[in-house]
Amino acid sequence: MREHWQTISGQIGLDYSENIEAIFDMPTVMDILSRENPNSGGDIQKAKEFLNNPFFRPFLEKRFPCVLTGKIGKYDAAIIPAAGTHSSSSGYYYHTHLHLVFPRKYDFGMSIKKNTFFGRLFRAGKILSHDIEFNKLIAVKAKSNREQVTSFVDNPKLIEAVKQLFVRYPDSSVSDFGVKAKIMDGTPELTEVKSALELMRAVIECFY
Repeated sequence: MREHWQTISGQIGLDYSENIEAIFDMPTVMDILSRENPNSGGDIQKAKEFLNNPFFRPFLEKRFPCVLTGKIGKYDAAIIPAAGTHSSSSGYYYHTHLHLVFPRKYDFGMSIKKNTFFGRLFRAGKILSHDIEFNKLIAVKAKSNREQVTSFVDNPKLIEAVKQLFVRYPDSSVSDFGVKAKIMDGTPELTEVKSALELMRAVIECFY
């Protein structure tokens, strides 16, 4: 797996590291840490201490064998192969997390995710677009500045870009931090990685 990602990193222009701490070098990571885990206060030093704890380190090295970081265009990017476990066995299976980060953060409490069955039944609090297909597929919410988020969702380019991303990669999301996607394979082909990044970039560029 490491050889696979080391090769791909050079082909897409990202830096390869076998140390998960490399993600802390992303300029926006402090804000991401503090927002996604308010109890940490965005304390990178504490996070590093946890990662280097001798008790947890071997597990983390299996869970996160490597990380790719750098820039895709003007956006901070991270690709993280990550392991999960099957309930019926002790073996690992891997999938690939991809992140593109907004260069300018938002504070909307924005959530754009795949709609669920119950989500399609109950629309309370959701922001709807003029596109019926989009509304069936995607659930959009915002805790503040709903008018701004509504203006994003009314953009035909964003509607089409989001639909393409979620149809291809249903386990995607858009938040105040940027765009995330997941490839259900720990060692996807280069064409698959590039395709996912292109779809993510098409979405993120609609916000500026």
